[in-house]
Amino acid sequence: MLLSYLSMLNFSSLNFAKGPVKILLVLLVFNLFSACDQIKAPYTESLPPPGGDTDTTTAVKKVLLEDYTGFYCGTCPPASEIAASLDSIYGERLVVLGIHANFFADVSLHSAPYNSPDMRTPAGEEYYTFFGISSNPSGMVNRKKVSGDLILSKNAWGSAVANALAEAPEMKIKLTPQYNAANRKVSVACQVTYAKPGSEYDKVVLMITETPVTAAQKDYRLPAPSDILDYKHKHVLRGNLNGTWGDLLNTSAPAAGTVVTKNYDYTLPSDINPDNAHVVAFVHRQKPDSQSNIDREVIQVEEVSLK
Repeated sequence: MLLSYLSMLNFSSLNFAKGPVKILLVLLVFNLFSACDQIKAPYTESLPPPGGDTDTTTAVKKVLLEDYTGFYCGTCPPASEIAASLDSIYGERLVVLGIHANFFADVSLHSAPYNSPDMRTPAGEEYYTFFGISSNPSGMVNRKKVSGDLILSKNAWGSAVANALAEAPEMKIKLTPQYNAANRKVSVACQVTYAKPGSEYDKVVLMITETPVTAAQKDYRLPAPSDILDYKHKHVLRGNLNGTWGDLLNTSAPAAGTVVTKNYDYTLPSDINPDNAHVVAFVHRQKPDSQSNIDREVIQVEEVSLK
């Protein structure tokens, strides 16, 4: 193979290369193709397997994208499409959370077909207020400021996600859910393994999401009345298993290698299809005496199917 490549090169045409320089060029070409010959298939990057990352020894950086949206928000579908595009690019390394909140998601303020189903949650409304979101669509990536801004427009999501994924992982989250169809009881074991020293302020939040939820949606790209009656809402936040802000993981700063396991029970509401449900868990750092949203940065996130 090397000889065939060398035969294709016309070194006599390299007028700028004389004597030792020309010899050096030949050696460089030889080393280049020798190195290439050592590459073995497959050539694809190793990604977490379907259904969640089951490897308990290697931490992989994953990122949370929150899309604050609403069925009556006619400018929201393009943002959801950006989120879906990023989801298709990054796969299981990106967890998208569709949070329906505020006026554009309030079923009590709108008539049919925009009065059902109610996709709001108490946690989603609290996040909307706490983080100072003023309009839909809006987003956050790992609840981390980008150039001084915490709330990001849809066009800023892509670069923020890419930059966050480039960071080294600090921990690994493993989720093991069980579902009892007879009583709709959900039991989840959440295991956090620290790849680096952690913080005594680390808290874990567990959620239930659903994809899809079929409901009406305004889309101002369409002629009036701009209604899509069977819109497929994705990654919809449907409930929190352990409150809005979650539970503390540690009583003191954990060393690298520390493993913490939490167990949670939850009754799945009757309007959630268990076949479409997912469990999402993320760890964030929240100082108990702080009112600043910069202390709610998401450190790691994980998502698995409920069934």
